[in-house]
Amino acid sequence: MTRGRFFFAPSSTAILLTLAACQAADQPVAGSTDDMGAIPEYSIEQFLASTNVFGSSFSPTGDKILVSSDETGIYNAYAIPVDGSPPVQLTHSANDAVRVAGYFPTDERFLYLSDQGGNELHHLFVRELDGSATDLTPGENLKANFLDWALDDESFFIGTNERDSRFFDIYEVSAADYERTLVFRNEEGFNYGAVSPDERYIALSKTKTTSDSDIYLYDRLEDKIRHLTPHEGEVVNDPQAFSPDASALYMRTDEGSEFAYLARIDLETGERESVVETDWDVWYAYFSRPGNYLILGINENARTRIRAYEYPSLQEIDLPDAGVLDITSVGMSDDESRLAFYASTPRTPRNLYVASVEGEQGSQPKRLTDTLNPEIDPEHLVTAEPVRFASYDGVEIPGILYRPHSASADTPVPALVWVHGGPGGQSRIGYSNLIQYLVNHGYAVYAINNRGSMRGQQGDAYRDRVGGSGPNRHRRGQLRRIHGAGRPDLPTRGVRRRCGPVRHLELGENPREHPSMVGVFPRGALSGDGRSGRRQAGAIRQVAPLPRGPDPAAADGPAGCERPQGHPGRVR
Repeated sequence: MTRGRFFFAPSSTAILLTLAACQAADQPVAGSTDDMGAIPEYSIEQFLASTNVFGSSFSPTGDKILVSSDETGIYNAYAIPVDGSPPVQLTHSANDAVRVAGYFPTDERFLYLSDQGGNELHHLFVRELDGSATDLTPGENLKANFLDWALDDESFFIGTNERDSRFFDIYEVSAADYERTLVFRNEEGFNYGAVSPDERYIALSKTKTTSDSDIYLYDRLEDKIRHLTPHEGEVVNDPQAFSPDASALYMRTDEGSEFAYLARIDLETGERESVVETDWDVWYAYFSRPGNYLILGINENARTRIRAYEYPSLQEIDLPDAGVLDITSVGMSDDESRLAFYASTPRTPRNLYVASVEGEQGSQPKRLTDTLNPEIDPEHLVTAEPVRFASYDGVEIPGILYRPHSASADTPVPALVWVHGGPGGQSRIGYSNLIQYLVNHGYAVYAINNRGSMRGQQGDAYRDRVGGSGPNRHRRGQLRRIHGAGRPDLPTRGVRRRCGPVRHLELGENPREHPSMVGVFPRGALSGDGRSGRRQAGAIRQVAPLPRGPDPAAADGPAGCERPQGHPGRVR
């Protein structure tokens, strides 16, 4: 059973076979409209009818995997047999999303989170063997989350803010009778990091800003909190995992470095040493459950790269280049007999795979889900290309370009700039229903990682170049640069600022009406309320385009909204 953490197989040969076979099966086929004939235009409903799946907890017997899927229009729990048999629906909620946390170690009870009517006050439930549900965190106006299983499988850890709505206390819950014991009373706004294998220590963090945080260690035996990362200036410190022998804490930090790296703190002496440093940000690190392997995720050029190390030797296992595949969430059953992982491409949503590990040979992976709407041919969709350009002061600005099959020097197409949220957000290579819809309807989309984006693209210096002038000013300058590099005689459309959701399809649904426009397409217009794409399609249908000229009536915007300086509705 995999419990919230994922890791690679112990055999590099098995991984090589797994990834190679997966890549061969899902490699996008490059082509033009001449190669494929006329490409149909798919509706937004067709794109949003693709299925979303997450979770990869093996059952105690290892013959099925627990996931959440929105196949019915709302997330529910499913058991997916590893032999490829049809999934079995385990919950039947019509309104409240069911987000699985994992199977119990010795039977097929499982933990899941669910809110009530989209209020985002998630409670933690046990789905019992008879199909009934037990709320482990009953009450009003509280929020709970699942943290981790104890190494002995006899209990698990949860967090709730039932005592004080500002902070999450940590409880240990018995797997047998669900009796709860308070193990950490949170009085200072700490965030949970990890529990040591011997359950003596709890790693905590406290965030000051997105670029400044600290790590603390709570000793349950002595009932004391120790500050592990005193520092000056802005430094990111984030706890990742305890060593298998509980003698050290592994953390990610950017102290003294352009990029975040993996470091190790000896809990007895407090001495710190660097473990893994790269020219990209280390995103996360964790140990396999038996403790034989250390796994890292690296934010490399807008996609996640996985590194695996034998422990304690820290000898890196050679992994193949996955090419266009973005392989994430790699996990293994507790008996190390099977792998489960997700893989996606810009043309295909992420899918769940399983493979057996048999000695050094491993086995061919089996895809257990097919999440793309069957009405859509993936060959009609497009790949993503990392593209950088020089801004007004010479700084390289990274981004991701999605280009329609029909686009060429002789047949230019209108372009949209996709602006991610923030602060500190990032556009990454991967599948997007909305981007593929826009490209399928004739738009090129450039997902810009403007200054102030998550610094895994360029490092601290890139993030800090925003300075005191604010990221919006730099966004405007970069948009001018994009625009001026092509057709400076053409107007640049902008975005009206709103406090609520930002409207989609800013240039209207038909790009042929605007063959010369360069537009701005802001991300994040729909909230993460647990609704599936099918239920959001109606909301997207109500979207209106920007006005074709000045809109003095909208100059002030809704109350409380800050507008950029300049002409109403335009980015300057």
